[in-house]
Formats: sequence, C-alpha cells, structure tokens
Amino acid sequence: MAPPHQAGAARASAEENGADENNCDNTCRLIVTQQQIKTNVKKIQNYSAAGLYKGNGIGDYPTEYNPKVHGPYDPARFYGTPHTPFSELKLCEVVQWLKCRNKSPKSTVALFSRAYWRWSHQYVQPKRTTAAPLIQGIVAQ
Repeated sequence: MAPPHQAGAARASAEENGADENNCDNTCRLIVTQQQIKTNVKKIQNYSAAGLYKGNGIGDYPTEYNPKVHGPYDPARFYGTPHTPFSELKLCEVVQWLKCRNKSPKSTVALFSRAYWRWSHQYVQPKRTTAAPLIQGIVAQ
C-alpha cells in the first residue's frame, strides 16, 4: 500500500488520466464530426441537384441577349427575333403565328416576367409615381 501522501497523488494522477481519456474521446469525436460535415458539404456541392438551376438556365440571361449588341440588360424587353404583332395579323395567319411561338414553361414564365417588369417600370418605378399601383393592387385582389 502506498503511503498516505503518495496515495492522494496516485488517485489524482488516475483521475487526470481518466479525464485525459475523456478529453481525447471528445476531441476524436469532434474531429470525426468535423470531417463528416466537410464530406457532406462537398457531397452537396458536387450533387447534381445543386447545379439544377444552373444547368437549365433559370436565373440566367436569355440566350439571345448579347451585351455588346443590346447594351445594359432590360428585364422588360424581349431579346428574341421579333415576330409580327398580333394586331397586324390577318385572320388566316393566326394559326401559323401561334404554331411558331415557343410554348414551353420557361418561355411562359419569361412572358409573365416581362409583363411584370413593363408594368413596374411604367407605374411603380417612375420619378413621380402616383397611387395607381396601389389602386391596381387593391382592385386585383
């Protein structure tokens, strides 16, 4: 049996070793957790769904837009090839005119986006706006 003054030291040493083992376990768990987080973040960044919006052009400029030709981007402008306005069509040309239009969901969303920006530029964003956008919003509800 150890002398009393050494017995306390031995007990304290054993407690420190146990505490060190617990600290080591916690540190190892923390390192493993950090590595798992980094791995998961890399997986998410490399996941094809993360690039889903980049791949299909949502949020990009229209493919027809060329900054050297068109200048600053205007979201209210159609950058495709101009078609004959509907008001200038003859009755026999309407079916052909409808067939040549792009009816994809993306082009439909772009159509409504352009309409919104035209309305916004005309009623909401001028220097001296009126109560017209508020009244239109109330009536629309």
